[in-house]
Amino acid sequence: MNIVIPSDLSLESESAVLNLVPLLTDRLVKVTLYHCVESVIFGGSGMINISDILVQNAERKLNELGRELSKQSEHSIEVDCHTTIGQLHMQLSEFISSTVPDFVIIPSIRKRFFDRLLVGQRSLWFIGELSVPTLIVPFDVTLEKINVGLAMDQREGIDDSIISELNHFSGLFESSIKQFHIDDLSEDDFSFYLDSEKQVNDDTHVSIVQSVHIESGIKKWCANNDISVLAMVTHPKSFIQKNFVHSTIRHLVKENELSILILTKKDKSTNG
Repeated sequence: MNIVIPSDLSLESESAVLNLVPLLTDRLVKVTLYHCVESVIFGGSGMINISDILVQNAERKLNELGRELSKQSEHSIEVDCHTTIGQLHMQLSEFISSTVPDFVIIPSIRKRFFDRLLVGQRSLWFIGELSVPTLIVPFDVTLEKINVGLAMDQREGIDDSIISELNHFSGLFESSIKQFHIDDLSEDDFSFYLDSEKQVNDDTHVSIVQSVHIESGIKKWCANNDISVLAMVTHPKSFIQKNFVHSTIRHLVKENELSILILTKKDKSTNG
């Protein structure tokens, strides 16, 4: 199992990485801790680029975190560290495309109002943007066992590649998968959810639950069914879709209450 975990080197991020130890211990795991340094230049005519200093500092902190991660897991985890310079969302996307890990784990820190206005919630940047499944985990959550709940939506659809990725993820952790759909009373045709070709594993049952408020319905269903990871399907969105069209995934990631596995469809022409 090959996992990439980005870290901003904050205390919250380091804590979030170490919270993953119970989940990863006793499995054949290689973890790559990743950090991106944004290029910083000071001075006028005699400009000083301090990026190299920041990279050295980041490499030192990542190595320290890697040693602690290996120590707490009793050395069952192989740890690598990678530091780069540039814009995080671009550099991480390129790194993921070139290394193709099984999935990415992004520790998510809920921003206060003014912090969110200034820098945003970085975990939002990667919704529908990475080429492998992306697990967003609130920094204060410890995942010891994974039970997956797949939220199905016929507007997003589901294809063989999504089913394959989800089954691969669940197989890595020997986890169960339950499927459900929240009906906000806007749909008349439910045949999509009854199609056996849209089912994962051998479970052919999709729970259909009515709730006017989709996000509240999802959280309630997950709580009632002992779901530790909510899986949702999406696709790359345009700038307008990201910023002006309501997105259930973005709303739930902003709330930072659930661990969410994002499965991105490869067909960018998909509507929804």
